[in-house]
Amino acid sequence: MSQWSQNSGQIAIIQKNVARQGLINMRYFASRSMLFRVGLASCLSAVLGWSLPAIALEQLNLPDNLGLPGRREGGGTRSPCLIQDSPHIQAIVPKSLVGKTASANPTFYVYIPPNTAQGAEFGIEDANGKELYSQTIQQSITSGIISFNLPPEQMAQLQPGQDYYWYFQLICDANINQGIGSRDDFAEGWIHRVELDESFQRTLAQTAPRDRINLYAKEGLWYELLDTLAQLRRDATTDTPQAEAEWASILRHEQVQLNELVQQPLVACCTPNAERPATSRR
Repeated sequence: MSQWSQNSGQIAIIQKNVARQGLINMRYFASRSMLFRVGLASCLSAVLGWSLPAIALEQLNLPDNLGLPGRREGGGTRSPCLIQDSPHIQAIVPKSLVGKTASANPTFYVYIPPNTAQGAEFGIEDANGKELYSQTIQQSITSGIISFNLPPEQMAQLQPGQDYYWYFQLICDANINQGIGSRDDFAEGWIHRVELDESFQRTLAQTAPRDRINLYAKEGLWYELLDTLAQLRRDATTDTPQAEAEWASILRHEQVQLNELVQQPLVACCTPNAERPATSRR
């Protein structure tokens, strides 16, 4: 072998080694840079109170609103029992107003602004406006995000494949049993009852609550998804920063856009009183 060939071979080996070392150095500094950025973000979050990016859901399949009426936020004439400059009441539902559930007794969530209301009313109707259930609450309502359920016996009326309208309304009048007066700040939403196939039910039964989040999201089960996130947020034994980030992620999602409610506390609500005679609000 000629001297030239030997030199060429040695040069090629040196070039490969230099390139390999360069790649190693690049990976090293990239790794160090990433660690520095993550560490810096964590420090800023802890010291300055800045929040880290919310955890993104893998997929959120929510139903469209096919002409269903309503509004999730109070509006129109401002209710006299809202504290000045406070926001309106809001149903915690997607922008479309519609959320699915497979539960026989789903949990509903509503944001209540600072108020001087004497009570509230919750009701649910079928798609034709026939009221199936209504209940008054004769006590003050704490500001924050409240949750409530229908009595289990009432849920038997909700049939799979059907849409149901629900509302929550603050009552400003002292005599709320009359069912009249200044009761104009209310929030509305829709619920679509579905049945789950046996395979999906088995998967849910074998999955821990936190790991069900993406399962609910993919199936579009809004009411189960929101309630699971709220329970994780309440549970002091869970990772609080992660629970807060997951809660923020769903409220900030492009199909939800309730960013202004991310920091609102989850508060205890109230005990329903006597059922009101059936009427229709629509």
